This record gives sequence, C-alpha cells and structure tokens, in this order.
Amino acid sequence: MISYETIEKAKEQLLSGQVSLRQLSINLNTDRDALKRAIMRICNQEEQEQLEQILLGNKANKTIKIDDNLKEIIIKILKGELSTRQTSEKYGIDRETLQRKIDELANSSPEYIQYYIRYKSQRGDYSGINFRRLFIELIEQDMSQSEMAQLYGIPIRTVSRELEKLGQSEEEQDQRLYDIAKICAEKKMRHEKLSATEKRLYGRIVTEIKKNMTFVTIEDNETDSEKRHKQLQEFKMKVEKLSKEGKNKQQIAEELGVGISTIRRRLLELEELKRLQELKEKDTKQNLDGADGREQ
Repeated sequence: MISYETIEKAKEQLLSGQVSLRQLSINLNTDRDALKRAIMRICNQEEQEQLEQILLGNKANKTIKIDDNLKEIIIKILKGELSTRQTSEKYGIDRETLQRKIDELANSSPEYIQYYIRYKSQRGDYSGINFRRLFIELIEQDMSQSEMAQLYGIPIRTVSRELEKLGQSEEEQDQRLYDIAKICAEKKMRHEKLSATEKRLYGRIVTEIKKNMTFVTIEDNETDSEKRHKQLQEFKMKVEKLSKEGKNKQQIAEELGVGISTIRRRLLELEELKRLQELKEKDTKQNLDGADGREQ
C-alpha cells in the first residue's frame, strides 16, 4: 500500500515534468494504471486536466524561471564553490527544492550541463542528467559516442549504458531516438557520412521527438516572478484565514484542493522568494553605495 505522502510527491514530480508515469511506476514498483488512478484522485480539476495533457503526450516546451541570484548560487554549487548543505544553511533554502532547481538549471543548456556533469562525476552519480537531450545533440552535431563522452567528461560505458536504456524503453520516441543515435554513432566510427536523404529523414524525426519532449529552458522575467510571489502570498493568506476559522491542516488542504505537503512546499517557496528578494535588494544597495563612494 503506497502512502498518501508518496502519491502526493509522485503527483508533484509528474506535473512538474521531472519524470514519466512509467518511470514512477517502476520506481515505486506498482502498476502504472493503478498509480495514475491514485494520483488522479488527489488532483484538483486544473491538475487533472494538466495531467491528462501530459499523459496524452501533448507536452509543450517547459520554461522554468529562476531568479538571477538563485542562478548565480546554483552555478557556484555546480562549480564546486559551494556545497548544497552550506547553501541551504546560508540562504535558508530547502535542500530538496535546491536540488530540484540544480537539476532544472543544469539541463537547460550545454553550458550548464557541463558544469553539472563535472559536479555529478565527483560522486560517480549521473542521475538527473537529461541524456535524451545529449543524444539529440549527438545526432545533430554528428558525434560518436566516444566524442560525446569526451566532450562532457562522462565515462564511455555510462554513455553506452544510457543509450541502451532508451532502446529498452517502452516509449516509442525513446526507441526511435535510440535507433537514430545508434546508426549515426556507428557511421561516425566507420568514418561514413549520412546521405542527404538520411539527414532529411532523421532531421524530421528528431524535430518531432523534440516537440513531444519536455525541454527545459531558462527565462528570467521579473513580471512573472512578481506574479508568482503574489500568487503564493494570496495562497498563504487563504491558509491563514482557514486556520483562524479553526480548521486543521487536513481540512485546510481539502478546502484548497491540494495536499498537506503541497501547502508546506508553497509556503517554503514563498519564504525562499522573500529571502532571495532581500539578497537582491541588499546587493543592489551595496552596489549603489559603492558607486556613490567613488571619486569623481
């Protein structure tokens, strides 16, 4: 029997695009359809509609928004200048949230994923890396598996193992990506070039795969950040209002159509936004003070 907390966490991971339903069912050692029904039962109407879109494969490109201050902090972690423990303690950021943001930023561009791979390689752990994205780059940049391994500093056996996982996947797009990556890599090893026909065919298939995949990109937009802050502030006010009415945590969660853990995470996110905003304002003030103190 899977606990409510586990199902709630699985729902959050699925809705955020971190993992597929198939992978969740494997991780939890449970039937995929049964897991879907369990997750659907704890979703509100909006979440149910979003979940259906994801499960239908109609995924739009996902854009995440990371504050500039947090981005700089994460890059320092990836470069080894800060540890997650130090960062969590210094800035008061929940470690689970911090690790999720590290994964998101790391997979947003080749620049960041190179930092991330070096960061993960020190621990011999390559989980969290979007290997699908790397194999698409292998195809588009006409690389062999060895060249890809050398470029990113990943052991060649890890590259080969991750590619074989795609071939064993139940997802059709994973199998198609595996087939093309395998063909392209083997041709590269034999110093053979793709024909014009092959390039057009594989290009169309890769474009189709990319449309159906959740690719994370970074967008810094102050207006959206302020909007999110406002949404979380309004959410907190609703929680406080229901609490003053004498409702307990479970009753508040039911009233708002979310889980107890979701309430906790949203309130933590609000606190993190406040701290980051304070840091940003402090840095701005220091820069202004420094500018005012310069000799003319």
